[in-house]
Formats: sequence, structure tokens, C-alpha cells
Amino acid sequence: MSEIKSFDDFGFSAIISEAIRAKGYETPSPIQAQAIPVLLSKGGNLVGKAQTGTGKTAAFALPILEKVEVGNKSVRAIILTPTRELAMQVAEEMVSLKGAKRLRIQTVYGGQGMNQQLNALARGVDIVIGTPGRIKDHINRGTLKINDLQFFVLDEADEMLNMGFLEEIEEILQSTNDDKQMLLFSATMPKKILSLIKSYMTSYELIEVESTQQTNNMVRQVYYQVKGSERFDALCRIIDASKDFYGIVFCNTKREVDEVVLKLVERGVDAEGLHGDIQQTQREAIMKKMKKHKVSVLVATDVAARGIDVNDLTHVVNFQLPQDPESYIHRIGRTGRAGKEGIAVTLVSRGEQSDLMYIQKITNTKINLEKLPAIEDVLTVKKQIIKDKIKNIIEHSGYSDYIEISQEILEENDPEIALASILKYAFKDQLQLDKYVEFLHHPEMERRERPGSNGRDAGRVFIAKGKSDGFNAKTIVDFLVNEGNLKASQIDEVKVLDEFSFATLPVEEAQILVDFYKKAAKGKKPLVTMAVSKDDDRARGNNRFGGGGGGARRTGGFDKPRSGGFDKPRSGGFDKPRSGGYDKPRSGGFDKPTGEREGGRRERKKF
Repeated sequence: MSEIKSFDDFGFSAIISEAIRAKGYETPSPIQAQAIPVLLSKGGNLVGKAQTGTGKTAAFALPILEKVEVGNKSVRAIILTPTRELAMQVAEEMVSLKGAKRLRIQTVYGGQGMNQQLNALARGVDIVIGTPGRIKDHINRGTLKINDLQFFVLDEADEMLNMGFLEEIEEILQSTNDDKQMLLFSATMPKKILSLIKSYMTSYELIEVESTQQTNNMVRQVYYQVKGSERFDALCRIIDASKDFYGIVFCNTKREVDEVVLKLVERGVDAEGLHGDIQQTQREAIMKKMKKHKVSVLVATDVAARGIDVNDLTHVVNFQLPQDPESYIHRIGRTGRAGKEGIAVTLVSRGEQSDLMYIQKITNTKINLEKLPAIEDVLTVKKQIIKDKIKNIIEHSGYSDYIEISQEILEENDPEIALASILKYAFKDQLQLDKYVEFLHHPEMERRERPGSNGRDAGRVFIAKGKSDGFNAKTIVDFLVNEGNLKASQIDEVKVLDEFSFATLPVEEAQILVDFYKKAAKGKKPLVTMAVSKDDDRARGNNRFGGGGGGARRTGGFDKPRSGGFDKPRSGGFDKPRSGGYDKPRSGGFDKPTGEREGGRRERKKF
């Protein structure tokens, strides 16, 4: 087939082509360009591997809408999704893409009225979209028959398996006909997915679209270091310092969502919360308010936010670090869309620094440390908002009902005092200084240029690479800048020997770096450890080094790393080792979320 440059090249029917144009689609994404021709022409099974946000829904929806005929007496396509939100999102997309084609599309998921679903299925449906649990219920009731399918789709298959739906999926598949076309889309391909493919697809075509950049370059990523007790005040500072904050705040537990929403509402913020205990009707009402900008802050857990699609979000705030790097990507990907820049903010405690480094390493991204906005900055923004509101009323003549009373007030009072009093009445305590707290001083927010200067403690680190590996002082500094989120000016007294090197850093940054490599080494010798002695010459003899604060005595210096050491870098950094090294830990790393627990804080395993 010739190269696909536009949706016109696929050869869709006039009715579907018109719907595509109405959606404003012009150039297909890579997954669409590769999957759609296969599904339109060959009719075989398809496995698509692509990250969220790459256009997977249209990649399978358009061929289904094109090929399913109108007027069937049986369900011709079924699409399984891990969450009700994603089911709603897929259904909304398919309804818009079918245009005037008279196909009957029905969502089926828990939390939706059963009678509504029963009535729709009884009348006849062409395409069913839903979650495994509720679809299985209907099959067992006999109200949904799927033995005459053209298409069977598993969307976000890895998420469904992570959420424990394997048994339900297999039972549903056993109720289907053998000659269906099976489509599986997943961001990752773990062993469970491969086993499922092997069991139910005798042959298939694999389309793999690797993301060249895991995080969107339209998202500015920053983090603020705060104490646990300062998180909420820091969140308020972020919201108040933005002229038009419209975003999602991610929490790790249901209880945290409820607490944050309650406190925000008490401060006068238009906030709503989403988590697993929120009823479906309430969830839908909240999302309608959010999309109409009647809610400016949505506070949610990761599971509750699956499938939520809101345009023009200015911010995503990680109230706490997510459970794993993939969740971080999912979270921040909700802003910075349609060519507009978004801001992803993460609140990080001292104990989470090495976790943050791990996220940066896995996602291949840089998250910059910044200072929280000052109180003066917040007040400047708020004053401008007040002036803009007054200006808008003046420009649209929205003041005529108040002319008479304003004249009376001005006759009796000084104009400046009168206006200030009216503003106080209208905007209450918006400009009161005591509404904001002063954050305690964090050394990381005001880094000094030289480690150990001006009374700041210094930390000496040992790095298991030296001249024999092709390293010099510059490449060691480059490594520390890239891996340790440091400035070159913070690195001092670099000494490169044949088999290893030393450098002096601010003590806190040194400890964070050491902790990171100790946790990531999976029990093997870390690449970076803390040097007990600052005297490099002692490395030739009875020097003693520990992995993050203590270790066994060595004599005769350090041997060149054994197998499992680190390869020579391509360009001044450290390559991944052939075996061992700093792979993601087998245990003790970020856990994959397995759902939400009632109340209480869910404990994150440390690295």
C-alpha cells in the first residue's frame, strides 16, 4: 500500500470520511497509519503496542465503524476496557466518528443503571463497550450474546490484567465465536499478555510503535521540596499563584482526596474529588461541571482518573509521588495538549528524593527544582485578577443598576476609601497576608555555589570508574550533573584515578545520589558510594568505604569492577551494565498499583 499521509488515503466510505473531517482529523498518528490498513484489508488478528495518547482508539474504532453493517440482529463488536471512564471515553469517540451511520453503540459497566442496560440490549445493539465484570454479568444472565462477533477488542490490556481481570476476560472469550477478528492494544507486553495472545490468537500481526519521548515536551516539569506538613499550603500557593489554574491534583489514597477537597472548599476553591467510592451518577455530574469550567480543581486517585479526558488543563499536581514511573507519565500527560504548554508540579519530601531520581531515569526526563512562589507573587496575581474583573464589568456595562447607590456612597465618603471598602466587601480576605504561611528554609531551594563553603557541609563520593575506563574530570562532572540533578558549580575536588574516582558534593545531594545507587544496585556493588575519608591518597592503602554510610575495610585499593560492572560510556555518562548494575530493583521498587485501599495511607515500598 502507498504511504499514508492523510485520512483520505485510507479509502473510508463517504459517511465515515465526513465524520473524520468533522472531528478535524487530518494526519494519522503512527499507530493509526499502520493499524488501519491492516484492519480494513487483511481481516486478521492484530496486536498493537503503543503508549497511551498515541491515537489507539481511532486506530481500532474507525475500521470497526467502517466494516460493521447497519441492521444486524446480533452484537457485532465488543470492546473491553479496564475502567468505566475509559469505556465512556471510547464510546464518546466512536459515536462522534460514526457520523450519520445508524449504528447502535451501548456502554455496559458497573455503577450504571442495570435497567437502562437491559432495555438497550433487548432493543438490539451493534457495538458494546464495557468493563469485564459487568459484561460477564450480562453474559451469565443471558442478556448479552456474543457468539456472532466480527470484532473482539481488548483496550489497555496490560491495565486490565494488572487490575485482576484475567479470569473474567478468559470466561468472556469462551463465549465468543472462533471466526471473530481479535484486536489487542497495550502499552506494555508483560508475560501475562503474551500468554493470553498465545492462547487465543493462532496468528496475528504485531504493530509496535515506540514512543521516542516518553514525556510530552509541551509539559514543563518542576518539583518543589516541602515537608509533609507543608504539602497542602504548598498546593494552595501553586493554585493561588496561577491566574487561571485549571487542573488535576493527584493523591495516592481516597482519604487524602477527601481531605484535600474539604480543605480547598473551605478556602473558597471550586474543587471536587474522584475516587473509587464516588457513585457513577455523581462522577458523571462532577465531570460535566469540570468540562464546563464550573470546577477549577479536580482531586483524584490514579485509578479514578483512568479514562478522564479534559481539554486545556493548565496544571497537573502530584500531591505525592505516584507509585511507579508509568503512573507519572499517565498523570502529566493530561496537560500540555493541542499545542498548549502545561505545567506538571510534583511535591517531594526529603525522603522521596531518590524515588524522584528513579522516575527521571526511567522516563528519561528532567524534572527541575524550583522555589515555591513567594507570598508577594501570589498577591500580585490576585490583584491583577481583581483589576481584570472590574475592567470586564466596565467594558460590558454591567454596572448600570449600581449607579445611583455609587453616587450616594461617593457623596458621603472619600472615593479611595469607598472603593477600597467595596473591594473588601466583594473579594473578602483575598489579599490578607495572614492567609498564607511562610515556608521553612530548605537548603535545596537556595543552593550555594560551592560545597562546604559558607558553613555548608560537604560529602565525598566514590565512583567506581576511572582513567582505565576512559574517564576524566570532565566526564565525571558531566555524569554527576546528569545523574544527580546538580550544577557543575556544586561539584568540587574531582580526582580521577586508574580504577575509580572521587568528587566532593553538598552533603545532602551526595547522600541522595548514594541512596539512589544503593537501592538500584539490587544487592550488587553500587556504582556510587560514600567515601569515609576525604583524603584520596588513602585509596591506595587502608581506605574504608561504605555503601551510604559504612562498609567493610578493604586493603590494596579497589579492584576493577568484576562482571556486572559498568561499560565504558558512549558520551561521558554511564551505560547500563551487561549484568547487574542499576536496573530497576526486582523488589523494593515502585509497586504497580493494585487498586485502592479503604481509608489510610497506602505504604509505598522503598527502593
